[in-house]
Amino acid sequence: MARYVEQLTEDKAKYERRLVNARKLIDLLGLEGERWQKAVEQMQADFEKVEGDVFVATASVSYFGPFSGGYRDQLVAQWLQICSEHGVPASERYSLVKTLSDPVTIRSWNLCGLPSDSVSVDNGILATKSKMA
Repeated sequence: MARYVEQLTEDKAKYERRLVNARKLIDLLGLEGERWQKAVEQMQADFEKVEGDVFVATASVSYFGPFSGGYRDQLVAQWLQICSEHGVPASERYSLVKTLSDPVTIRSWNLCGLPSDSVSVDNGILATKSKMA
């Protein structure tokens, strides 16, 4: 009988640990679900602005080359204004990096010696996305 009580006590402790671990896992999965939901909502918002963002990206690839960072910013502002005037949805804070590149690629360029300022990064994108005539 004592062995039976001892076994039940051990089983109870084991199952209590499993229950605690299960609750932790459920809590973590709930947080992960929230993170995924926010990511989906952000993607939907970005998708709604893809037309204008692609227009500005195309114009950037076509015209940015010889210009300074300040003038490039002015061009983007003008292109975004054109989008707004014609009812084309575009990101208010447009980013060539966000539209035509990804953080992993940018980071690898930085590790290889490309400066991390926005003009240098934009030039890297232009060099990789442009086609020589």
